[in-house]
Amino acid sequence: MIITLKVTGMKCTGCENHAKEELFKVKGVKEVKVDRSNNQIEVVAADDVLKANLISAINDNTHFHAE
Repeated sequence: MIITLKVTGMKCTGCENHAKEELFKVKGVKEVKVDRSNNQIEVVAADDVLKANLISAINDNTHFHAE
């Protein structure tokens, strides 16, 4: 399953890497692609991964805002 998140506040490659690290902590996440220029993150995950859990991983553990 592919889940697309809108994420604001990422300003550099370090920000992208931090977002990826937090998303990979969610069980079932297989791949993360960050498109900072369009404020999007595409997550490939198992079918039982909830978008809400991915949003929480970003909003609770970084200074970025996901929706």
